[in-house]
Amino acid sequence: MPRFSYRYPWPASAINSADMAVLHSVRENSEHRVPISVLVARAVRACYGQALQTQPRPPQERKIA
Repeated sequence: MPRFSYRYPWPASAINSADMAVLHSVRENSEHRVPISVLVARAVRACYGQALQTQPRPPQERKIA
């Protein structure tokens, strides 16, 4: 089996301890305890969702094995 040298950088690896402290604080101070993964997803949609709505997405292609 061939070994690939490129590894996709996991997005969460860019979140540092200060970012996690902010997310933890938001979660602890919210009315309902929201999982941190949900907070991150909401932040991504809030920051980039508008850009996605204005640009058409290319059609998805299925790869045939």
